[in-house]
Amino acid sequence: MDTVNGRFIHRSFTVVDGYGTVVPEAREPWTDCFQNIWFDLCEIERRRMEAALNASGMTPARAEGVYAMHTRALQRTTLRYLQETDNGKRCEALFPWNAVVKEALGIDNIALLGM
Repeated sequence: MDTVNGRFIHRSFTVVDGYGTVVPEAREPWTDCFQNIWFDLCEIERRRMEAALNASGMTPARAEGVYAMHTRALQRTTLRYLQETDNGKRCEALFPWNAVVKEALGIDNIALLGM
């Protein structure tokens, strides 16, 4: 993020190494779904952050606060997701999270991955 000719510009991307960051202890038939849902939860929060960053009058200093707020929100979501799914061990716990992703992004990971 920066300012160019007095105009605030920014870019953000959701880039994660699912196998290096959120890895269930044992690989299950639904592990790919578990990881895809988590990636999509990250993307949902990134889009929320982008919406906030697009507010008029945004500055790099304010943007740092927006970034920090959405980072904390994603950490809370990730913790809740891991707790509710027992770190990917509970297949049935993926269904409500899949519904969140489907509502926000139109992606049905359960159908997409044949579960």
